[in-house]
Amino acid sequence: MIESLLKELLEPSSLTIIGASANPAKISHEILRNILKAGCKDNIFPVNPRTPEILGLEVFPSVEDIPIPVELAIIVIPSTLAPKTLNECSRKKVKAAIIISGGFRETGEMGKELEKK
Repeated sequence: MIESLLKELLEPSSLTIIGASANPAKISHEILRNILKAGCKDNIFPVNPRTPEILGLEVFPSVEDIPIPVELAIIVIPSTLAPKTLNECSRKKVKAAIIISGGFRETGEMGKELEKK
């Protein structure tokens, strides 16, 4: 069981970058660019409801719109959107998620509550 979870996290057969940006100054753009530079080309699905294409890849408005199962979600969005996004990932049956965002426990009580969600 643990080996399977680690494989989905470290060697996913499909992944999404939620919050992907066409702006090269954004961390989500850099993450996507680095994944592509590493040679990963198949089953990579950027998600951004306002952008149709990033770095030559079709962009989906939501993780739920991706046409195949997704093993790993890299979530690069404001912390206030994380609970809703994780619920969408759950409905999509995404196996693992990495959240890259500030605004949780380090910001105080409200951030702690958001982290619990």
